[in-house]
Amino acid sequence: MRTQQIPPQELQLSRNSIMSVPYEVGAISSLKSLDLSHNQISLVPNTLCRLTNLTSLNLMGNSLSKLPEDIGNLAELRCGFPS
Repeated sequence: MRTQQIPPQELQLSRNSIMSVPYEVGAISSLKSLDLSHNQISLVPNTLCRLTNLTSLNLMGNSLSKLPEDIGNLAELRCGFPS
């Protein structure tokens, strides 16, 4: 019997004192929800703009200086921008 791996659709990385988003996160194309809230992130890498299935991105509680220009290409994204 062979086990089939199900690609992750949700990744919860909040409250981990993360200073930068791991490059590998941008390669998880199946992600629909990504929670990076309450960390120490100052820059969001362009690699996150490859997550075309992303509907929810939580960046609250970080010290963001700017978002990548290509973030607007995430057509399915509905919530999560910092205020």
